[in-house]
Amino acid sequence: MSFQVVEPGQLIRSLLTQNAPVVALLGYVEAGESKYRIYPLRAPQGTPFPYVCYQVISQNADTSASCDLDDTARVQLSLFTQTYTEVCTLSQACRKALHRQRVDSVTIDLDQQLDHYSDPALCYFRTQDYLLEGLES
Repeated sequence: MSFQVVEPGQLIRSLLTQNAPVVALLGYVEAGESKYRIYPLRAPQGTPFPYVCYQVISQNADTSASCDLDDTARVQLSLFTQTYTEVCTLSQACRKALHRQRVDSVTIDLDQQLDHYSDPALCYFRTQDYLLEGLES
């Protein structure tokens, strides 16, 4: 019996890059390792707004429900834009792409959302925490 290991950050990134409204809001990048402005942990210096960064906040094995080893993970998106209206629009698109989604045996749900402003970067940003349950380990 073989199990496919699902890396939670990569799963979130994959769903976002396959979502036309999210891609339309972020635009494309011609150079670099990614043609989408969706990056693990941090964006390259000088990345134009808007862009998204993601990080795995936690990942825990849950063996209480059955004999299977299923992980629960929390992935945080940080959405960076120049205006508050843009951050609201981008966060709604990300939420529609991810919240209450089921991919194979993994369920994804928005857990919390917080607004921020960065004076040094002169940008608005919003964090969204998603819970992923049922990751096979």
